[in-house]
Amino acid sequence: MDKLIACLLIPVTLAFANDCPAKEPPTLLDRLEQTLKSDDKPFSLVTQIYIKPESGPQFEAAAAPAANLSAAEKGCLAYDFQRDLEKPGHYTLVERWSGLVPLRQHLTREHTKQIQAVFERLSTTPRTTDIYAPIVAD
Repeated sequence: MDKLIACLLIPVTLAFANDCPAKEPPTLLDRLEQTLKSDDKPFSLVTQIYIKPESGPQFEAAAAPAANLSAAEKGCLAYDFQRDLEKPGHYTLVERWSGLVPLRQHLTREHTKQIQAVFERLSTTPRTTDIYAPIVAD
């Protein structure tokens, strides 16, 4: 009888566990703040973007002006979209920033919001972003 009760309770327990809200993954800013622990440390971001290959011209038409405007921002050391020459629809965005303050300002700008909307509209998979720090001599 005890085994029967245990078998009946397990599915109910699992059903309640699945009803718990999932914890949201940290945002890019959260990840940067946790990793850098300072607003004035330089860093680089490398983002992989996959879009529908037939949307390449539309994506590139939006990416080029966004890159030019972003590269001109104070604190932006580099901002380049790169097209994968072997995999249609695969792009890499390489950004270099002098610190978190300029990146926070960048994220509020209209051209940044517009290119992010293009990512959302044309992407076939979620973007992935890796964080890097320059190697400096002591």
